[in-house]
Amino acid sequence: MRTSVFRLSPFLLLAAALVALAVLFVQDSPRASADHAREVTVWSATLTVGNILTNTLVGCDDGNVDCSTALTDDSFSYAGTTYRVTEAQIHVDGRFWFGADKVMPAELDALSLIVDGETLPLATATVGGQVNQGDNRLWENSGLSWSVGDTVSLRLAVVPVHPTVSLSASPNPVTPQHDPDDPDLKKNKVTITATLSSPLPEVVWIPVTLDQDASNPDHGVISTIGIRANELTGSHVMGVFEDVDTVDDTFTVSLDTAKLPATVVAGSPTSVTVTIQDSDPKGAPGSVSNFTVTSKVRHLLLTWNKPTGRITHYEAQFKEAAAPDQTATSHNDPSTGWVAMNRWTALKTDDPATASTTDNTSGRITVLPDGLTAGTAYSVRLRAVNWTANGPWATKQGTPKGGAGGI
Repeated sequence: MRTSVFRLSPFLLLAAALVALAVLFVQDSPRASADHAREVTVWSATLTVGNILTNTLVGCDDGNVDCSTALTDDSFSYAGTTYRVTEAQIHVDGRFWFGADKVMPAELDALSLIVDGETLPLATATVGGQVNQGDNRLWENSGLSWSVGDTVSLRLAVVPVHPTVSLSASPNPVTPQHDPDDPDLKKNKVTITATLSSPLPEVVWIPVTLDQDASNPDHGVISTIGIRANELTGSHVMGVFEDVDTVDDTFTVSLDTAKLPATVVAGSPTSVTVTIQDSDPKGAPGSVSNFTVTSKVRHLLLTWNKPTGRITHYEAQFKEAAAPDQTATSHNDPSTGWVAMNRWTALKTDDPATASTTDNTSGRITVLPDGLTAGTAYSVRLRAVNWTANGPWATKQGTPKGGAGGI
């Protein structure tokens, strides 16, 4: 007799292994592990609100408005015991009572009463005195409001308590420091942390938004913060930089509450504002020193030494020496007062190829296009400025020469 032997091909063995792995993956996936967090309903019913006491107390009880008829279902079972609902009533001041025909043990504190979407945990209620040989629960400020004849939904359920998530930042404020590899750059780091009130069994990604000055970004970007399984916190490190102005800057990271995972709820605070402290001197620049105005052919040459303090620009103005000490009353007419030049930058580029710069300590005011007249005496003044304050004016006089050229 020939004996038949059944053999699995290598392909079938591989397929079976993949199926087994897939089953394990589904069981351990966040979706599967989140099943325990689903709401479990113990009892649900619809109540037709009755008038218990002259419209100041409405709902149902075992007296004036019998719950057995006002409710579509007046009994529920939990932990092997059956309870009959004896009252569900609200006072006009917002107090709400829910009672049963038996003493409700501490095990029932795991339940919540959901009334038209408003969740009232039994654990947060005051345990009242006996009502009809049972007991009741009282919520002092339920937030509910009923009228006689209303139809409301009630249900008792095990409502999952999701951990809250909140945000923090450290250090805050943060001050950029000189980079040893780049003396012209000041930078630092700030850590944005998301904190859970209790850990989760799976990785959770917390979406955030960033409120910033898009025209002058001085920090990195952030969109999510990951928190590992069974851990309370997750962090994201952002670089911050010092910009060209001399004022502190801020940016705000907020929970994107519309996109939070179903396993968490927003806690407090939901946002954190980070202050980037500017470390540059905040005061006005000093006075320009060794300020000179040299008469040249068809222009005046201004030279000076760099003053103390933070400097972003220089401002120069001129007027005819005999003109009044006021802003020009006629546009660009130095015979009527001071005419402002375009600002000169505090630094000038020496080599465009390497972008190397040096302090700017000279400037020119010309016959054309600035509006000087050769042979006319002019008063010229100069000051250093920054983002927060202006230095004092330094004033000299000069007379541009006539003739060709302008060197």
